[in-house]
Parts: sequence; structure tokens; C-alpha cells
Amino acid sequence: MKTRKILFSAFFLLLAVTMLFSCGKETGKDEESGIKAPDYFEFTIIRGDTSANEVSSAAVTLQKALEAASGREVKLGTDYTGFTKETEFEILIGITKREASKNYSKLSPKSFVIDYVGSKIVIIGGTNADTVEAVNYFIENYLEDSENAITLASGEKYEYAFDYPDLIVNGKNMSEYTIVNTDRFASDFLAELRDRIESVFGYEMPLTDSAKEKNLFVSIDESLGEGKYKNYADGDALYITGADGVALGSAFDEFVKLIPTSAEEGETVEIDISVQGRTEPSILEDIEANTNTAKYFIVNTDKDALDYKVGETIKFDIMMVSGDELRSCPLFKWTISPEGGEAVSGVSSGGTGRISLEAKMDMPGFVLVTVQACDADGNVIEGVDKCSVGACADMENLKVAAEEPDDWEEFWKSQLARLDEVDPVAMEMTEDGSNSSYYIYDVKVDCLGNEKWTGETYSAIYVSVPKNADPQSLGIYVKFMGAGVRSTETHLSKKEDYICVSVNGHSISSKMGEEYYSNLSATTLKSYAKPKADETDPAEVFYSYMVMRDLQALRWVKSYFGAEGEDLWDGETLEVSGMSEGGFQALFTAALDQDVSYCTADVPAMCDKQGVNIGRKSSYGASVETMLYYDTCFFARRIKCPVKIMVGLGDVTCCPSGITAMYNELTCEREIVYVQNMGHTYPDSAKIQERFTFSEIADH
Repeated sequence: MKTRKILFSAFFLLLAVTMLFSCGKETGKDEESGIKAPDYFEFTIIRGDTSANEVSSAAVTLQKALEAASGREVKLGTDYTGFTKETEFEILIGITKREASKNYSKLSPKSFVIDYVGSKIVIIGGTNADTVEAVNYFIENYLEDSENAITLASGEKYEYAFDYPDLIVNGKNMSEYTIVNTDRFASDFLAELRDRIESVFGYEMPLTDSAKEKNLFVSIDESLGEGKYKNYADGDALYITGADGVALGSAFDEFVKLIPTSAEEGETVEIDISVQGRTEPSILEDIEANTNTAKYFIVNTDKDALDYKVGETIKFDIMMVSGDELRSCPLFKWTISPEGGEAVSGVSSGGTGRISLEAKMDMPGFVLVTVQACDADGNVIEGVDKCSVGACADMENLKVAAEEPDDWEEFWKSQLARLDEVDPVAMEMTEDGSNSSYYIYDVKVDCLGNEKWTGETYSAIYVSVPKNADPQSLGIYVKFMGAGVRSTETHLSKKEDYICVSVNGHSISSKMGEEYYSNLSATTLKSYAKPKADETDPAEVFYSYMVMRDLQALRWVKSYFGAEGEDLWDGETLEVSGMSEGGFQALFTAALDQDVSYCTADVPAMCDKQGVNIGRKSSYGASVETMLYYDTCFFARRIKCPVKIMVGLGDVTCCPSGITAMYNELTCEREIVYVQNMGHTYPDSAKIQERFTFSEIADH
């Protein structure tokens, strides 16, 4: 169901007034309840730890409204007790694990409840969109500018239930019907149909594979003839039929377009589904018949994909190609996922080889659109790359969601002081003499650490140095590895003018064999990126020691190859780079080591990790408050050297909204490149992938 997200709009005010005087019912304050109201404002807002983006965003909206009304700081947490302990006075938003909200876990769509029960205020709706509207109603009707802010009395309760319209199909009330699906692949079409009916008419049509008393039959009927479809009524039975999967898709299109996307409260909607037709065969070559290896999608938007505004319609024209030619397939499965809203999905004919989709953003952020090529049975066609594209609204207004911890500077000064206690000296240094042009070293550098992960506390690095280099003639190029547990990368990008360094994020030996790393990944380093419930000290989480290892690696390289050592470093050129978790490491070393002269971070992790709380998509890395000290947005503010960023508009691992929020925090020379139809990888030279570049950086 699409979300109707309404914050203080004229429409919502009208709806609120209507509810208050017609549909809602209130019960007065329970004078006998014996519940003590707070003497001053002390409520904590609690949402579900896994709540949907729009519910998380509504919780933040309420927090800001309460702070504005009370003039006090208002805490916001989740029902995950590892980090937010339950308190006496809480406002529970949506479904939570608290007992007070469990009683309302099965509300009907388009209804909501606001209930001051015990010392908890429950604000919950039948759907995520309803919870958002409940929060808005609470703000409009139960807040005032005062120390206590909340006017809802203990024991007071407000309920709202929408009077749903009726859907009458060929004289039959669809609320009495069951969908009988005898063809498995039709489920993709049915999802769209059932979502539409539930959203507008308030009930979920039962789905079965055997006939009941009143049925809507969905089936393949080969007797219709090639490409033909027919929708009709026969007695109490309704039929949606097609000669094959493509024809059945056309039959569904005819049916669904008759069902409105909205209807007035209490309205009766009557439609006649009787229709028959033929799906014309495609004149394009089928994608499965083509032998070209590159089979993928090209996307065009009606304007620059990064130049839309909130509320503006974003139009995608997506084409499936092989070589330079448009290709067809029986079906396209697609999804549209806007930040701050719910995803919608559907199935369309792929006979023309192209599909047009539209989206709209209700908040600054990105929308993700996916398309997959399918055969007539709805199965994804192997060998055709999934389309994963995006666009942005109000890019310049994407800011970091959370406030920087007040003690951020002091925390990192303390961390660096801890590291200063350990000299950057090589514990082990083994030379690989197999290369005639480069010295290659496997090095373990003594470092601060916590032995609970691998029992070791060193920086693991691999180094290549050109032979016969002149003194002070070489720059230093450092590459940080991405997420995972594996050997330090030994396939260095050897460069004639650089000391090249590969840095492992873990204290683990190199070239130990797959079994060694798989065992660590399954045991001591399992889920290392996510702090455990008892790890509430930011100085003791895993990433604390990753930072230490990376900085210590830089210190050793500068010292060993500097003027007091081998005297090969030019003393000026120190470039850091990385992808994903490696990009995160490149950014924080650029912030904490002032010798870094250039930073390249591709699809970096740990960007704006609290953005999920205001409706943005989540990215790689933990979102708990402990990890605020490791959010790249706060490191970005302190980087002085030039920075270059690459972003995939189809990346669902390190999402573009968080990276953009981080980029907007940079005050140095900077450049960011967005690549269309790129996920959490590098661009593919075999594909046409449009790029959008924003540059405030010198040539490099």
C-alpha cells in the first residue's frame, strides 16, 4: 500500500477536523486510575527497532514538535533494550515490544488509536501510513506550548476508524470473494491487485488454489487462442484469463486499471470487468534468443537524475538492450522504492523492450527503481543484468540526520593519545623476492588492540617498493580493504613512482588459506561490524581498533620510508583510497592524519547511519548510537585534503543518500560521481551507464 505521508498539510487538518466531529470517539480522563502525571516533561519516545522508514521519520517529527512545545530536550530510542532501557513515562510509536502497545497490534487499515494507558502514551495505526497520521493528529490536537507540553490526560483515549468504500464488480461485492489462483506465476500480478484493493477498500482478499463459495478465478486458458485474453462473469463466478502468461498480464492490466487508486469515505464503486482482446506479438528479437554476452538495461530520466525537487514527478524510461539493439521479453517485474515511503511493485509486458515508470519524493532523498526480465511464467531470465537505477530530490538539502556527539573531539583526542603509547614498529617483516622490479614485504606492525577478536593486536599490511628508486622520490599510495575476513591483498597495484600499501582491517596473517579465514568469519569475527548488546563504550567496539590499526599502518610506512628510515618517501604525497568499508577507512584516515594529501572513497560505508530514523534507506554498518563516533559525516567535516567520491545510484548496500549527506559535510576541495545502474560494484565498461559529476576539486 502506498503511504500517504501528510505532515501539517491543509488536507490533513481537514481530515483531522472531520474525524474529531464525526468518526472519532473519546473517553474522558480516568479519575480513578491513580496514575501520577509527570511533574515536568520527562517522556521518552520509543519506536520499534525494526520500524519502517516512515514510522521512524514520524517519531523524529514528534520529537521535534515536543521539543519546540516544551522547550526541553526529548529523548528518542527504540524498543531494543540493549541500548534503550525502558523508562516509566514513554510515548510508543507504532508496533513495539512494550506491553502497552501490544494490545493494538491488529488494528484495521485506515484506523488509529491514541491511548494514555498507565504511564505510557500509545500512538499506533493499522498500517505504517496510519501511524504517521496518528502522530500528526496527536501533534495537532494534544500539544501546547508549555513545560508539560502534552494535554492528553491520563486514561484518555481517542480512536479513529475509516468508513471504507465498497467495490462492486459486475454486481458482486468483492469483500465476499476469494481469489483462486491455479497458476503459480500469476502471484506477481495478484500482489498488485490485492495491494490496490486493500489500500482503497480496506480488506485483504483471501488467496487459495481451490474454489470456495464465491470466487475470482485467475488462470491460463489455452483454448482462447494464441495471445488472447478474456475477463468475464458467469453466475457468481468472476474470471481473469489469458492464453499464456503474457496474455494473462494484459487481462490483469485491463482489470486493475478499472479499480481506482482512491475513493471517498463510504462511497460505492461499481465496475464491469467484461473485456476480451489479443496481445500482439513483439516484433523485437527476444532477449533469450540473442547470443550477445552483455544483456542489460539503459535508463533515461526526463531531466538530470540528480536535479529533481520534492513533490516533482520523476519519470524513468527504461530499455532492455543487447549490443546496440532493443530486445524484448515476455514480462518485466518492477519495484519503485522512494525514501520516506513504501515500495510499490508490479508486472508489465516486456514486448516492446521498454517500460516507463514514475515516482515522487515526499522528502529530500533518493528513489530506487528495479526492473527484471522474466519469461512467460514469471521466472527471472538468467543472463540479463538486473536494472537498479535511481534519482534524487533536493540533493543539496540532504544533511546528516543525527547531531554530532558533544564529546566527539575529546573522544578522538583520547583515542589518538592511546595510540601514541604504542610505537609503530614492525613485529614481523618478511620479504617476497619473487619480483625483479619491486621489493615486496608482508609486515605486521605493533598496535593497540583488543585480543577478544583474534587474539592479536597488530596492523597487517603488504607493501611494494620500486627497486633502485632515488632518495625522496616516491609517493605513498595506501589502499584499505573492503568488508569481510580474508588475507591482506597481495596483488598490489604496483606503481613506478609510489610505495604501494595494502591494509587489512583485521589483525590476521596473510596467505593462510581459505579454511583459516572462513573459520574466523564464522566464529570470533562473525558479524564484527555490529556491536553486541554489552558493547556500549565506543572506545571498545570493533571499529575503534580498526581505526587504530589503519592509523598505525600509516605511521609505520611514513616512518620506515621517511627521512629517518629508508629515505624514499618524498614527504608530501600520501594518498589513501578504498571501496565500501575500505572507503570508510580512507575517509577517517584523511580526517585524523593531516599528512594525507588525497582521498578516494568509492561507495563508502558508515555514512549517515542514523538516517534510517528519518526515513532514509539503511546502509552498511551498525545504526546504534554508540557508532555515532564512527559516522563518516563527522569525519568529513575535518578533512582538509581533496576528496573524490563514487556512488552507485542502484546501490542498496551503501545507499546514495547517506553518501550524499557525507559529501555535503565536506568543506575541502571535493568531487562526487554518481553512476546510473551501478550497485555496490565498480562501473562495467561493457555497459552504457550515465554519469553525473559534481566537482569543486582541482585536477588530479
